[in-house]
Amino acid sequence: MKKKLLKIILPLLMLSFLFIFNKNTVSASYLNGNSYTDMCTRYVKVIKPIRVYKVRTGTCEAKNKFHKYGKIKKGAKIWISHYLMSTGGG
Repeated sequence: MKKKLLKIILPLLMLSFLFIFNKNTVSASYLNGNSYTDMCTRYVKVIKPIRVYKVRTGTCEAKNKFHKYGKIKKGAKIWISHYLMSTGGG
């Protein structure tokens, strides 16, 4: 009985120590965009059509992939943050 219990408890203890004392954990909460949506506090009206892209994050900023997601029509009212993004115009 003790050997069976030891076989179950010992691996669980080892895993718990691994997760508790691991100093190399990565916090990637910035990748999901929730922090950006929390900052959308300005309500604006769109004055020209804007293309919207969906971004798939890579291992670094240079490896991010942009895919056309849709378009925001002129006259739409949306919430924006204070971040300024390029529209790609010249």
